[in-house]
Amino acid sequence: MIYTSVKKERVTAIQHLLVEEGVAPQWFKELHVVRPTGTVKPKSACGREDAFLLDDQASVIAPGEHHWWIQIDEYLPPYSEDDRALCRVLEDIEIRIRLSEPSVRVELGDL
Repeated sequence: MIYTSVKKERVTAIQHLLVEEGVAPQWFKELHVVRPTGTVKPKSACGREDAFLLDDQASVIAPGEHHWWIQIDEYLPPYSEDDRALCRVLEDIEIRIRLSEPSVRVELGDL
């Protein structure tokens, strides 16, 4: 899912453009878009307990919910074809997924 404050028309255009350019898989343009009702993106609004929030703004994180936030650099013009920010955070996402698997999960009380 995409959790964004960006207008629907803009999100749809970006999804289709990224797929057309071959930098996103086909399923990316079909992702469900969720919009916050205010300026904060509470985890409860996405409807999933296993979600992560990839965002460039700390101010959108609800109090006490920083554990699901993965920070990414802000994407601002001039845009560079050498931008690797998404690739860098992908490693963080993969690590968090592995750590959340029951066979890997460690409770603090067990340490």
